[in-house]
Amino acid sequence: MNIGTPVVKQKEQRFDINILTPVKDPESQPSYRRNLVISGRVLRWDENEISLGSRLSEMAVPPASPYLLPTPVTLGQEVQQWLARTIDEEEPRTPQYLMEPLLSLFQSKQIGEVTGQDSDFLAAHFQGEEFSKEAQKPNKVVSEVGSLYGKLVEVVVAKEQAVRGQAKAEHLAQSEGFQRVMLACCAEAVLFVYDYTSVSFEEILKACQVSPFEFWKVINSFLGSDENMPQAIKRHFREIEVKILSFLGWKKESPVYIVVTQVIQDALKAESEDFQKDPKISKHYQTFFKKVLGQAAHVIQNITTSIGCSDLVKEEIWNALKYLLSEQTELLVNRHLDQVILSTIYAIAKINSDKIESKINFSTLISKYSELYRDQGLFKKVLIEETNYADIIQFYNKVYIPCMKDYLTHKAQVGTPRISALSPSSPLREALPAFAKVPSPILRSPNQFLTPRTQKLWAFGETLKSELKVPMRPSFDISEGGSVPPRHVLSLINSSSETSAAPQLKNH
Repeated sequence: MNIGTPVVKQKEQRFDINILTPVKDPESQPSYRRNLVISGRVLRWDENEISLGSRLSEMAVPPASPYLLPTPVTLGQEVQQWLARTIDEEEPRTPQYLMEPLLSLFQSKQIGEVTGQDSDFLAAHFQGEEFSKEAQKPNKVVSEVGSLYGKLVEVVVAKEQAVRGQAKAEHLAQSEGFQRVMLACCAEAVLFVYDYTSVSFEEILKACQVSPFEFWKVINSFLGSDENMPQAIKRHFREIEVKILSFLGWKKESPVYIVVTQVIQDALKAESEDFQKDPKISKHYQTFFKKVLGQAAHVIQNITTSIGCSDLVKEEIWNALKYLLSEQTELLVNRHLDQVILSTIYAIAKINSDKIESKINFSTLISKYSELYRDQGLFKKVLIEETNYADIIQFYNKVYIPCMKDYLTHKAQVGTPRISALSPSSPLREALPAFAKVPSPILRSPNQFLTPRTQKLWAFGETLKSELKVPMRPSFDISEGGSVPPRHVLSLINSSSETSAAPQLKNH
């Protein structure tokens, strides 16, 4: 400012609170432009006529900010609004014989049922015979599962028709196996929305008569059936996929075990030298094995980096695990992939202890693993034989070393892989999943978005309640003695008012 130039006092600029634009003032003096940036406008809730009878899908909320991490409450609101919009006015279209086992399971856990406390409250405070008949109403959660099933199956079949033609789409729609898997997906999605933990994922599979491998095959189709499906649901289903790849898919009754057993028998008889050329093997299994390798590579990369392994040692660990997966596949049966991975890291790390920064023992490895992933008894209970379980050290000494000793001492002859899909020649980094190659501390935080239902996926024989310090978001599960949620009573009142006069309070 030049000397002698008069200082013009700036008048505070005023804004209309309704539209956030400057208010014109004819008496205002010339002023310099102020660095005030306001995007959007104040949300006016009075623009929407909202009442107790309004549907959830009719509620207008501001869009989520891309710069703010969602909270447990906003996550709960998002998934519940998505479900309400998706099944709005949609009638259940699920075959009754498919729904009956699911209905029986939900009733046994008091999910979606009108409880005695609901009926007592309504009978005590409201007049009308309809409130004494609430127990005869259909299970609300089962109805929502049926409505979601009808909506999403139609979308998946339509996409199949667009890609593979009318005949393939009709065949898919009529397939009972496909119907059962989609029903299981919808049931799991609805249980996640309401955060029920009294029914496990495995119980859903059993009620729908679906194997974990069959569920895994449909995950991508289910998640792609609605472009507006919340990220929280997609993340939950990816957690399920990891559990299937790491554990459930390797159970003895799994189709994967049957295929692996057949390949091993063929290899022993010298009838098959290359798994990928076996015409009896579906490409779904090759894709499954590729994803198993990707998950294994991701775990190896994270743990070995945390203990300071060089790239050379990482490749040794990777090659040892590929040998195990191909030549000693039986070690995975009824065990968790990460139990085998940790044993392999320990074995190779001990051999190369002079090339690693940290002192290597199982306590260190388990501690590092727990910092990165959810360890709930995973290494305290490892299968030794049949029904005999022990900790990871006992497994390493009694099972792992006898199977891998020749390889670790360079006595094993490594030729053509028995299961080549589990032993590619590619290095560790090429096997990493796409998301692992571009790490993001925000999106890949292992403890973020951890709802009680998602956490229960990783509860290996541990008590879930002891692990939960703070509830992630409101749960509607009342099967374990919780109080009756107000939404149940409110929904009963609203549903009754749709077909009859508004309920009247009793005179006391």
